[in-house]
Amino acid sequence: MRWLCDGDEEDGSVALRHLVENAPDLIRADACLWESYLRRADGRPQVGFGARGLLHVELSVCLLARDQHSSLASLYRSAPALLVAALDTLHDADGRVAIDAFHDDVIAPEAAALALVDDLEPPAGSAVAIPGVDPFLTAVPGERMRRLIYEPTANISAIWSGHSPDQPVTVLPAAAHATVDFRLSPGQTPAAACARLRGHLAARGFDEVEVRVLGEFLPSHSPVDTPLAGAVVDAAADTLGEPEVWPIVPPSGPLHLITDGLGVEQVTPAGCTRPDSAIHGPDEQVRLDDYFDVVRFNVRLFELLEERGGVL
Repeated sequence: MRWLCDGDEEDGSVALRHLVENAPDLIRADACLWESYLRRADGRPQVGFGARGLLHVELSVCLLARDQHSSLASLYRSAPALLVAALDTLHDADGRVAIDAFHDDVIAPEAAALALVDDLEPPAGSAVAIPGVDPFLTAVPGERMRRLIYEPTANISAIWSGHSPDQPVTVLPAAAHATVDFRLSPGQTPAAACARLRGHLAARGFDEVEVRVLGEFLPSHSPVDTPLAGAVVDAAADTLGEPEVWPIVPPSGPLHLITDGLGVEQVTPAGCTRPDSAIHGPDEQVRLDDYFDVVRFNVRLFELLEERGGVL
């Protein structure tokens, strides 16, 4: 057994990429059990067999040498206004990515894969909902899941310019910035997505918007019918409850370095986190019972692998 820890996943897994490219035999294996996915709000485990890709970029506009008094806003151009106008072109009215030719490389899922999605339930909206506000882009549950798993996204994760809200100043900012993360579907690549983003902005007169790549991952997918997959599903059923099978999980990660770079199939088993675990937040947390359930799952998984002859 080889235990692999990736210390810079949030920065693009540069070290892991270097290891795969230069010393693959150090970590090559028959199969990979890749970290973990989620448990639903009701505790049902979720098992994944792939992940969307990622293109993470910073968009920047600088129009003046320094900030100016806001009374000059009728004289000088506004960097925040230009950036907001550019960001507004990234989505259509339904929230889908509206970048020219962005969807051209997406591989349409097969009927069997779509059938798996139809059996899944969307994440619990109660964990994020505000009373009186509908958090969803579409009211159709089945459509929500198809979009969540098989469609790319363009998420505006941050916008900043001028002074912070706790220091209100009437100023015309010289520059403005935003970060956008694109979740990519099978068939898409970060390089092609970035090229289409640049072309999209240029075609609409936003040549002054600078695009800087912060991180990228290719999409990844493994079959759901391998011996390891069967053992993971059965071990989850024995210890956590009947699992949901996700052909692709919505987040991204360096799975492609393992599946494509090493030719190793992977399974992402259920973990300790739930929709209310505040994942990636300063208050991220898990329940103790869920933690020990996962310990029991791992024990049962290795028991099943031994009972089945150790075939992966």
